Amino acid sequence: MSFHMSFVARSRLHALRVLDQRKADVPAQVHAFIKSSLENTKALGDAQRVFLIEASGHLNDGDSSPYSSATIKVQPLDIPD
Repeated sequence: MSFHMSFVARSRLHALRVLDQRKADVPAQVHAFIKSSLENTKALGDAQRVFLIEASGHLNDGDSSPYSSATIKVQPLDIPD
């Protein structure tokens, strides 16, 4: 199974909502990793935080390839007030 997902969210809560809406786009393990990363991101006091989420790769399904690989990026972008 190959997968790819990319989006920008205006807040941590928005990122979690979009992630849940696009749950079928990525394997369960990738979804769990991204969700955990977002939930463990600390808020900054004087900045608004936007999130860039990217995930792509190939999950071994037993027939197509003996290998699995993934690239996952959960990048907070701080916008100063």
